[in-house]
Amino acid sequence: MACLKSTAIAKSSARTILDRQAAVVRLETGAQLTSIKDELLIEGLQDEVSVAWVYSVTRARHPSSPEVLRQLSIGIVAELLAEELMVAGDLVDDGSCVVVRPWTESPGSAIVRIARAWVADWPDTKPDLNSIAYLVSTDSGRIAGEAALARSEQ
Repeated sequence: MACLKSTAIAKSSARTILDRQAAVVRLETGAQLTSIKDELLIEGLQDEVSVAWVYSVTRARHPSSPEVLRQLSIGIVAELLAEELMVAGDLVDDGSCVVVRPWTESPGSAIVRIARAWVADWPDTKPDLNSIAYLVSTDSGRIAGEAALARSEQ
């Protein structure tokens, strides 16, 4: 009986340790994703952000397989759009300069559009620079970007 109890305790302790390690990984990943969002919001203060750039920043901060990088990148884009910090659009030449023309659909529809295009056209690699969509900061996104910039300078 003592052997069974000690084995059960050992298994329970191992589960607890694994649960704690998983929680740490989730926290670290969450912190990395927040850091990536902050970097993108800071970038958005100066320029539009392509989804290809989102992938590049994600890869630099969270090296992983292309599938995981795509999932993380789409997740980050989804958060930026759902929180209305950025809007998606197409890069167009208006005759005098190149600008991002925002899409007229809801953030949810834009997220679906981006995810579908990414999975269909770029399933295992980084999208080309001018493909899928560009993101532009909203007023809320600029405020969040300024706050992220201030935090990064501390």
